[in-house]
Amino acid sequence: MVILITGCAEEDNPLADLGETTAILNDYEWEAFGGATLSEDGTMVSMQFRSFSSRISIEHILQFHNIPTDLGRYDLVAPTFPDTSSLPSARYYLYDVDVILDSYALTPSTVDSWLEVDYYDAQARSIEGRYELRFVVDHSSGESSIGNPSELFFESGTFSATVD
Repeated sequence: MVILITGCAEEDNPLADLGETTAILNDYEWEAFGGATLSEDGTMVSMQFRSFSSRISIEHILQFHNIPTDLGRYDLVAPTFPDTSSLPSARYYLYDVDVILDSYALTPSTVDSWLEVDYYDAQARSIEGRYELRFVVDHSSGESSIGNPSELFFESGTFSATVD
């Protein structure tokens, strides 16, 4: 099943009720909406946040995988495909309608990218935290699109999400 969210104001965006993330992305304020899914054993969450630029019809997707629900700071790695690792990871994509324009992988240094879980409440089904991320274009998924940045720097990132 594929769900496509097109340009919506925050008050019209169905994902806004599930969670949000904000960060400074390459020196610009960035905001996206999404939620979290709990692993079968209840020890980890995966999160996905989406923003849509109606001006240029590009969707931005930030994904976190295998994030422990225990409070603490976790170094992030680039996910493997197929994802057989249980290590905390992150990925970023730029889409134009249904075509991936660019795929971004974390830089090889794990000290550049981390996520900290500051709050988790299993009964309230809520998770909150902070992050810093460093991505580079993943050329293994093809040529990068002209005009898109080759590096992405997320600074002062925060997130809060409902856990499904």
